[in-house]
Amino acid sequence: MNFYGLLNQPSMFEQQSGLSTNRANNTRITGSKKSQQGFLGPIPNFVDNSIMTELSTNNDEVLGGQPYPLIVPTLTAEEIKILQNMAVKGNARNVPKSIRDKAAQHAIERAALNLPLFYEDEVDGRFQLDGLLSRR
Repeated sequence: MNFYGLLNQPSMFEQQSGLSTNRANNTRITGSKKSQQGFLGPIPNFVDNSIMTELSTNNDEVLGGQPYPLIVPTLTAEEIKILQNMAVKGNARNVPKSIRDKAAQHAIERAALNLPLFYEDEVDGRFQLDGLLSRR
């Protein structure tokens, strides 16, 4: 089990509740199908009792305003905990700058490699994730 998998162990969290996905139709803002995996696996949000896998955002200064994920492999455990304990839906402007900066950089790097900005099971599922991609 990787580090982020350990974060999702029930004993790691004080609060336990019935968690649900945060988007009923399982699509992104772009209309594409959302992965149930994401770059870091399912992460519980303790404010709205949902499961987060990517959290879409956009910025006109990053890739012409294209949506990209906030939950990326370069986040620290502390940054993930911040996301878990805040209302994130429709609240991207209040996400800490360190998280937004890492997400933007990750999106720019993936775009430069002609990779999808979001985790795609068909592409990323074949690789070991370590910030971008490396063969398993």
